[in-house]
Amino acid sequence: HVNDVVNMWQKTFRIPENTYAIAIDDSKIQRKLLAKFFDFMAVPREQTTILGDGAEEIKGFEDFVVGFMENHKNDYVFMIVDENLDVVNESSMHESISGS
Repeated sequence: HVNDVVNMWQKTFRIPENTYAIAIDDSKIQRKLLAKFFDFMAVPREQTTILGDGAEEIKGFEDFVVGFMENHKNDYVFMIVDENLDVVNESSMHESISGS
């Protein structure tokens, strides 16, 4: 009986309409895969933000998320953050920023 209930939930579950998806990854291929993943989850593209294309987007991610959360207090936010984000700094040196 419990298995029947679980199976029913798996078949009928839908992500709430007020769900937003945010992701950051420094890899262009990963960003494309994340977009497809969010499409598969049925999160509308206008409710999806995928960042990580360059140092400015990576370094501004924390401020972006804080502002987003402040403006979406009654919504759900699904977030995927790459653990190690590689950027080129102002001195043309590579550095890694932790996504955690």
